[in-house]
Amino acid sequence: MKPARVNVTTAVLPNGWETRTVQLAPDGPNGALARCLDPHDLCAAKLVRGDEKDLEFVDALVEAGLIDPVSLVRICTKLPVADTRRNITIQRAQAFLRG
Repeated sequence: MKPARVNVTTAVLPNGWETRTVQLAPDGPNGALARCLDPHDLCAAKLVRGDEKDLEFVDALVEAGLIDPVSLVRICTKLPVADTRRNITIQRAQAFLRG
């Protein structure tokens, strides 16, 4: 079985995500430099998708203090989707403000 290919078209990402990527330096001398999604952008993509496992993933990151719910709501306003879908996603993010 071939591994799944993941690229920028796999997820709906907030506008400007490219400027918020996080650079990870390699541990060893031969490692490759990695650029990863900002955790808030990743969570916005999970919330717009809306599957139960995605919502649980975001909840776990918020509970662990790795995601700021206020920043998550702000990032969700930048999603390039129809207004209705964006509003639903923002409501999902706002639920984390109430704990």
